[in-house]
Amino acid sequence: MQIIVLGAGINGVFAAYYLAAKGHSVRVIDRCSEVGQETTFANGGLLTPSLSAPWNAPSVGLKLFKYLGKNDAPLRLRLSVLPQLTGWGIQFLKNSRESRFVESALRNTALALHSLSCLKALREKLPLDFKHHCGGVIKISRHSTASKELDKLQGAMTDLGVEQRVLSVEELLSIEPALLPIRGALKSAVFYPRDEFGDACQCAREVFAVAQRMGVEFIFDTEITNLKQDKNDIRFLEGAKGAYEADAYVIANGSYSQAIFEKLKFPSPVRPVKGYSISTPMGSWSAPPRLPVIDADHLVVVTPLGSVIRAAGTAEFAGFDNTIDFNRIAHLKHVVAGLYPKLPVHRNGGDFSAWAGLRCVSNDGVALIGQVGGGNVFTITGQGHNGWTMAAGSAQHLAEIITGGNPTLDPNHYAPNRFFRH
Repeated sequence: MQIIVLGAGINGVFAAYYLAAKGHSVRVIDRCSEVGQETTFANGGLLTPSLSAPWNAPSVGLKLFKYLGKNDAPLRLRLSVLPQLTGWGIQFLKNSRESRFVESALRNTALALHSLSCLKALREKLPLDFKHHCGGVIKISRHSTASKELDKLQGAMTDLGVEQRVLSVEELLSIEPALLPIRGALKSAVFYPRDEFGDACQCAREVFAVAQRMGVEFIFDTEITNLKQDKNDIRFLEGAKGAYEADAYVIANGSYSQAIFEKLKFPSPVRPVKGYSISTPMGSWSAPPRLPVIDADHLVVVTPLGSVIRAAGTAEFAGFDNTIDFNRIAHLKHVVAGLYPKLPVHRNGGDFSAWAGLRCVSNDGVALIGQVGGGNVFTITGQGHNGWTMAAGSAQHLAEIITGGNPTLDPNHYAPNRFFRH
């Protein structure tokens, strides 16, 4: 079968690999000049089933109202984009009721665990080098209270295989000595020993190289401007360089999948949510962090990625605006300085590189993986802040669906047709 994959981010390159491994002829089309240049480029680096709960927790409506007008808020809504969010936002809030939130979180957890299993199998099979580590992830707080919503989930998540350990301050510092300078401020900590981390963009480049050797064709600098549809099928795609035809089409271009859904006359269940990151070399730091630390008070993760330390966070409903708000960057710098006052860049005036990217979020907080409508269109999208965590498993799951295999996961839990009714 000839298959076109739209998008060369982490979802697209994994989809290309798994489909090619099943014997299909695969072509990947992306508007950027190389792989992993948008949401994949500088994310937080976490591979973390423990953080699989969607953003639309039962308290999300109150939090959005509380944070209005606050530049350093972890969750921010720009009033100018409200018209773009009206229908989607109503469903987002409806899906925040407790029973739906728990159901979505458990579906996400199952997918995340499956994805880490797939990634492990690939690491054992392929020469992938992307600064990967299996040492776990730490969440710290300067307060003793925790999210009641997440507390209610923990037992069910543990049954699925998510392990957590509450740490004393002494235990925390034995695992991560780099936090010793802020010992007096720490009140609580949780360790997720099975969580992992690595550089998503570097992984995309590594899998891209493997896929190329398998015969996958990558077409860059090409934006799809139109398509020809026949009922639920795509007949061909159109771009500035010509037309592209295949037997099946996979929409894997993140937030920009919204435009393709709308061209297909499907009501789009996804919207972009902007996140930010900063990265800086660790330089001469003699005792740098070993593990990622999630600052629960600011909802920011700080991750060591080889010789670089990266801080990422915030969720900003700002439409397709991916410009950088330097108030948000200043907040990330403040969080890093608060966690690691001995980081040399603070003392030496070194530079941080700033980045913003658009995470693709579904209105129920669960990924869309599978057939769209009833024709030759398929998708991987909507994983939100879990895109890197869920990418390998989502692509493997989709390849099984397209080729008529036996998916490990229940396809109905992630079926796009829960939104697209014809």
